[in-house]
Amino acid sequence: MQGILSFFSLRGWAGTAVSASPAGGSNDNIVLFSAIAAILVLAASFFVRFVLRRFEREIELRREIEKKLRDTNELLERTGRLAKVGGWELDLVNDNHVMTEEVLRIRDLPPGTRLTGEEALSYYSPEDYLIRRAQHEAAVRDGIPWKTESLLTTATGRKVWVHSHGEAVFQDGKVVKLVGAIQDITDRKLAELDLIKRSKELEMHNRILRQINRGLPLEETLESMAWQIETLHPGMFCAIMLVEGDGRRLHCGAAPRLPDSFVEAIDGLPVKEGAACCGTSACLGELVVVNDLEHHPYFDDLRDIARMAGVKSCWSQPILDYRGSLLGTFAIYLREAVEPNDGEIVLLETYASFAGLVIERHRAEKQIRSLAFYDALTGLPNRRLLVDRLTLAMALSKRTARHGALMFVDLDNFKPLNDAHGHSVGDLLLTQVARRLVACVREMDTVARFGGDEFVVMLTELDADGDESARQAAQIAEKIRMTVAEPYVLKSRMRGGGEEIIEHRCSSSIGVVMFVNHYLPLEEIMRQADAAMYRAKEAGRNTVFFARTELTV
Repeated sequence: MQGILSFFSLRGWAGTAVSASPAGGSNDNIVLFSAIAAILVLAASFFVRFVLRRFEREIELRREIEKKLRDTNELLERTGRLAKVGGWELDLVNDNHVMTEEVLRIRDLPPGTRLTGEEALSYYSPEDYLIRRAQHEAAVRDGIPWKTESLLTTATGRKVWVHSHGEAVFQDGKVVKLVGAIQDITDRKLAELDLIKRSKELEMHNRILRQINRGLPLEETLESMAWQIETLHPGMFCAIMLVEGDGRRLHCGAAPRLPDSFVEAIDGLPVKEGAACCGTSACLGELVVVNDLEHHPYFDDLRDIARMAGVKSCWSQPILDYRGSLLGTFAIYLREAVEPNDGEIVLLETYASFAGLVIERHRAEKQIRSLAFYDALTGLPNRRLLVDRLTLAMALSKRTARHGALMFVDLDNFKPLNDAHGHSVGDLLLTQVARRLVACVREMDTVARFGGDEFVVMLTELDADGDESARQAAQIAEKIRMTVAEPYVLKSRMRGGGEEIIEHRCSSSIGVVMFVNHYLPLEEIMRQADAAMYRAKEAGRNTVFFARTELTV
């Protein structure tokens, strides 16, 4: 509008000028040209303003787009960083490998780093390198996409688990690029591996408990436990040491992968500070770590043997029962000079506790079996175990046709000792009698306590001839009678704290029955032996009486 007004004002000015000019024709031309020039100037002004405004709108729109792109890139970078996901592109024509910042961050590479495809693959483990290379070749050759999980070593030496997936990009029917993404899945992978390891450890625990329930020997169970631990943790060598009866030394209960020479060297370690890792741990009752066996004073006596075994460090944890008493030690040996981390210390404590459970369970079962089959005072088999062994002896006699003998031995002068000095002194006599009876027979024979002051001796694998076997049995019975009749010296503690020496003589009455080939039932054999013993007492005591039975082979 302002331009139009300016135009008419100009025309008005021009008309006035024409009327005032003495030369009208030329002035008209000047006015016309001036008007045209003004119009052109106005048009140019309008065009420039239009163009400028359009440029301004385009610039503003471009700024908005660029802002959105920056925001989008920032969002993608932020979410990629949070998800630990990065992308890459490999130009096969120029071997140009472009990677996002997150890919570089996963690899511990500085921003802007550029790698060739081969250099990028070199960060994988040798096994995963071959797998990844084969996947790339299959993608280039056949366009096959891939997905895989691999272990990658970063530029700083960190071990990172990554999930990779990618595909080929075609142009004119030919693969020109490979594009893909990798995600750092280390946390998830470690959690999965830890879960798998815990599941395997639980399976191991259950397997060991089943072995205990089957009544396998303690050393066999510990050996199996050590093998399974070493399988779960490659590179570790287990040694489970057990404290001996006097508590002064350790003997090796299990060490399946350590060399025999090393096991022999550590077997019998004293429980004292300075006696390698295990002896020191047992003495102090705490974890002992030696990360350099080559130079540590605890291994002065074992340095050469440790060097030959190829072990450089040892971690030893004491094995304690529920009361805190020492049962042994659980040790890990390694080929590298290292100290345990927090997780490995927990592992040591866990395995030591489990080993303690195994040892306590075996000891409890052994004690239960002992109470069920052995006399608590003398340690001899009781009536129940005697019956089992007599049953086996009769079955053996049937196969071999050899005779056996069963003797009932009753002490003749036991009650007066008990009445005069009490049951504690009587118990002393019974334990001495038990030892003498065991000394009179062979290891294959059985001496049992039947109850009170009555003992039973079972002889097996005597002669096939009846008379000869009876002679052998008579010989042993007489030896028992004479041995039992020798004087006893019993030391008893008095109430005042002193010690009383008691000298006692005691004879025995012995009843003997011969058996062979199941000719007599078990109950009948025992009844006849008992009856023969009473006949010996009736005959004046301190004598041997044979039951008269007709035995046939």
